[in-house]
Amino acid sequence: LHDENTSPVKSIVMPTPRPRALLTMEDMGMNHDMSSMKGMDHDMSSMKGMDHDMSSMKGMDHDMSSMKGMDHDMSSMKGMDHDMSSMKGMDHDMSSMKGMDHDMSSMKGMDHDMSSMKGMDHDMSSMKGM
Repeated sequence: LHDENTSPVKSIVMPTPRPRALLTMEDMGMNHDMSSMKGMDHDMSSMKGMDHDMSSMKGMDHDMSSMKGMDHDMSSMKGMDHDMSSMKGMDHDMSSMKGMDHDMSSMKGMDHDMSSMKGMDHDMSSMKGM
């Protein structure tokens, strides 16, 4: 074995390298002129049936109620205590603030349930022609 700690050996004779043979495509039998390939028209204008006009997407039902596991009803959000008495270190006596009910159940007219959003059906199965 030979490494950097071994003394140089003069008895090893290395042959002179030959020039490297470079092969061309013709040498390997790959002399195909691309102009001879018939039927290989890659002009994008010739691709039929590739209508990307968004106005042609008929029947896109975007009803949020079809999205399972997406309950946005505020009453179902656990661990969101908005009772100000639980905020320690805030020297604001909330009992003196009249008319400031922070209980989420008292917010009338704030229906965050996604099923109430009419005309917003995102059901992907209804995408025609895709």
